[in-house]
Amino acid sequence: YGSGSPPVTILHGPYTLGLLATASGSQTVYGRLAAANPFMQRSIGQYTSTLPVTVRMALVSVAGQSPCLDLSPANIPLSITATLISACKISAQPLSFGIHPSNFSANVTSTSTIASSCTKATPYQIGLNNGLHAMGNQRRMKAGDGQFINYELYKDAARAQRWGAALNTAETLAGVATGLTQNATVYGSVPPQAGLRAADYKDTITVTITY
Repeated sequence: YGSGSPPVTILHGPYTLGLLATASGSQTVYGRLAAANPFMQRSIGQYTSTLPVTVRMALVSVAGQSPCLDLSPANIPLSITATLISACKISAQPLSFGIHPSNFSANVTSTSTIASSCTKATPYQIGLNNGLHAMGNQRRMKAGDGQFINYELYKDAARAQRWGAALNTAETLAGVATGLTQNATVYGSVPPQAGLRAADYKDTITVTITY
């Protein structure tokens, strides 16, 4: 619908003309929010708009009896509302420590990237659980033969701030969304350990974004 669109005609009747004669009807208006809207870059809250609607009424008599009577138009407001709530999405790249001899003597390090995007101005926290094979708070990778190797994940390049999952603590990564994709680096480290067997060691970490 728009000012340049053809008017919608609703037909009623026939009616007998007389005092207090009435007619009623309805017309459905179908609304749509285009998916191309950059919703994540919009602030949360209620959005409103009001469109003026002009209704014109006319009385049409039986053909040949009398001319049409075009009544004065009625103007009414059409209120339109939409509420935008916070939403987030997140993804993580695999972290690989590579291939090394089992008797490595220095920390083996690597990094990964977590990409998140939330509705603009949404506070969020990203947490990492301890994985599938942890012993207490010690993260461990597991080989097919049941052997384990200790490792850890951190929020900083110095590998001093352990990245955990306890909300509202220094363990998680907190931020405020811009509406665009925001990347965070995961810093991994494997310390030298005695008695390691040659094998492929793996673990799975669950990344959670809370908002």
